[in-house]
Amino acid sequence: RKSSAIDLLPTRFLITVGYLISIIVVLCSRNDNISSTIPFNNKFNEVSYNNTYILVYSQADTEVIVASSLTIGGLSVQLLGLVGGCTMFEPTNIVIEIFFNTIGGILSSSYLIWAWHFRSIWIIWALFNVIPTLLSLLYFYKIFCQRLVQY
Repeated sequence: RKSSAIDLLPTRFLITVGYLISIIVVLCSRNDNISSTIPFNNKFNEVSYNNTYILVYSQADTEVIVASSLTIGGLSVQLLGLVGGCTMFEPTNIVIEIFFNTIGGILSSSYLIWAWHFRSIWIIWALFNVIPTLLSLLYFYKIFCQRLVQY
């Protein structure tokens, strides 16, 4: 049982770091995704439309920053559990993190490449980052608070 978990450790580490890198790139190049989804229309008065555009752009920018920051925080918790040894040899956690982080990394890369709507990053975060992060936090709780798992 332990040998299969040990065999998957490099895969888990590389996939988690790859997902982290793709989210950092999303955070750094968020302007393209936001600009591609906010329509520019010249029918309105130029001044009022520009103010509306700036307001919508600012709100969208904040959404992408918050979603990306939450994803980076979740991936940091997962990496802390891995590097700290808390979740290193938990086969269930390893498989779940590999599965969710692989799909999350692929989708966040697709988000960048195909300039998806800026709110898609929330869906990626909710579906592919929350579950492994909560699982890692559960293992932290079992180890440090309840002392159910020997560290």
